[in-house]
Amino acid sequence: MPLKPQPAYPTVPIPGALPGDPFTLPQGAFRLLVSGSPEPSSPALVSWLAARAEQVVAVDSGATACRRADVVPDLLLGDLDSVPDEVRSWCASQGVAEKTTNWDKDETDLELALDFLEEETPADFTAVT
Repeated sequence: MPLKPQPAYPTVPIPGALPGDPFTLPQGAFRLLVSGSPEPSSPALVSWLAARAEQVVAVDSGATACRRADVVPDLLLGDLDSVPDEVRSWCASQGVAEKTTNWDKDETDLELALDFLEEETPADFTAVT
């Protein structure tokens, strides 16, 4: 059975993508989840995406990636076991809202963040770094 054609979305190229690469970002309301695991994204990419996002959520160690990119997230979410004290203090000084989860869980912080945001904050799509 052939795949159903997907609707065409207007896109913008992502920095560093070569011509013809499939790395584009659909235009529309989106939220950005910044995760630091397993490898944090480059500060340039986090900054570029955050400048276009309606909401930026740092997921646990993603707070460090935000700090390195000089991006103040709207929300810090997770069990926060991988957030250094200095970064957590920086988030607090910037007025970042915090939602902590229990560290004794079966889901990853990213899974919990996706579930939480699906219920709380509608968006056209979610970008995850």
